[in-house]
This record gives sequence, structure tokens and C-alpha cells, in this order.
Amino acid sequence: ARFVELKKRRKLIAEAENLPAFAVFTDKELAGIAVLENPQPADLKKVKGIGSNKVERFGTRILTPIADQEKADEAGGKSA
Repeated sequence: ARFVELKKRRKLIAEAENLPAFAVFTDKELAGIAVLENPQPADLKKVKGIGSNKVERFGTRILTPIADQEKADEAGGKSA
């Protein structure tokens, strides 16, 4: 269930950034995120393939529930 939710979040981020989904996070990276317990953005670096750049660009958004992301997008702000 977490993996499916993360894929939905990745799709929203990719669309907002005009990037292919795999450029945000690969399925393998999402699987690694899905098994983290209560992850914070810095915890994402523990997942193979995720470095500082991805954490800075997408870390907060991948961990933000979709409803909150949509509210931020509607307000015109892209959360980092």
C-alpha cells in the first residue's frame, strides 16, 4: 500500500517538474523508501541510489501526503 501511494506521489512530482517519473525516483528507490519507518527527508539517503540532490529536490514532496501536495500546488507554491 505504501509503494502504491509513493508511486502516486512520484507521478505528481514528475508532472509538476516536467520530468519522467523514473528521473524523480526509480521503482527500486520507491521500494526502499516504502520500507523505512516514519522516514524524514534525511533518511532517504539510506536508500541505494538516492543522494543529496534527490533529497533536496524531491525528499519533502515524496514524503508529503497527496492531499497536502495538491493544496500546495493549488496555492501556487511548489514545496521543496
